[in-house]
Amino acid sequence: MMVAMPTRPFARALGRLLFEPEVGRVVGVLPVWLDSMVRHLRFPAPVGARNGVRQWDIEAVEAWLRWRALGRLAPILSERTLRWLVLRLVARRPVASLGQEAGVPAKDVERQTARLAVHLVSRVPYEMQQQWARDRQAGDTDRAIAARSGVGVTLVRLVVDGIPRPVSGGRINPYLLRQLWGQGLPVAVIADRVGHSVPRTRAEIDQAGDFLPARLTSKQIVARFGWTRTNVRGLRQHPHFPEPDGHPTGASMGKGTWWWAATIDRWEAGVTMRRCSVCGARVQRLGTHNTKHNRQ
Repeated sequence: MMVAMPTRPFARALGRLLFEPEVGRVVGVLPVWLDSMVRHLRFPAPVGARNGVRQWDIEAVEAWLRWRALGRLAPILSERTLRWLVLRLVARRPVASLGQEAGVPAKDVERQTARLAVHLVSRVPYEMQQQWARDRQAGDTDRAIAARSGVGVTLVRLVVDGIPRPVSGGRINPYLLRQLWGQGLPVAVIADRVGHSVPRTRAEIDQAGDFLPARLTSKQIVARFGWTRTNVRGLRQHPHFPEPDGHPTGASMGKGTWWWAATIDRWEAGVTMRRCSVCGARVQRLGTHNTKHNRQ
């Protein structure tokens, strides 16, 4: 015999539950972070699921937020913790090896890096986190998202993906990679120094994100200012435009000359440029530039 279930208690129960997307919004992080928070940051576990979407008890979430506001999750911004986070993000090192090197239990390494990571992620407005995730799904690259938002590539990846899974196989130490990269060495030379193939070294340089200072090729300068390749070639003859920091030796992620982004930043800070209303390019001599449009 089938008995009709009462509706009022069920309705009251639903009023005490939050679905996973709502929990992320309330806490201020994307749902990808919730499992890590449950494991390492004393966040309450889900109490059930409906239509495949997990649910949390409102009172438990509110209690966690009150506890967090007391400062008990204030991150330990020590050099060691930051180094652990970098090695987890860039080199994708397992916590067991990090803990072994430091003489610290692996669970402590994981807890401290997770705490610091959530602290950093929660400083990004939740709406911006959602927009980054949507842009990624729409096909935008992490570098493009980071450039639009004025942040680093590593932060975008951390917010959207969480802390990546560790990988084995002898990843390049990111601090050694940054040292060799900062010397302006070609990728082929860096690969030889670390004993990796050139394609694998290029891949790790790309995965390092903004941990490495950016090298800008002529193509990237064109995209930054809305110029043409002819503009860049012409400016290179100008005495006030900086000389390339690297020459056609394959030193950048592609071939050709390159500049450190800081070099172009300093040059840009010392000149006055105006934006063309027709093509959007940023130029020093707007009148001369507009004459070219009038001829077309």
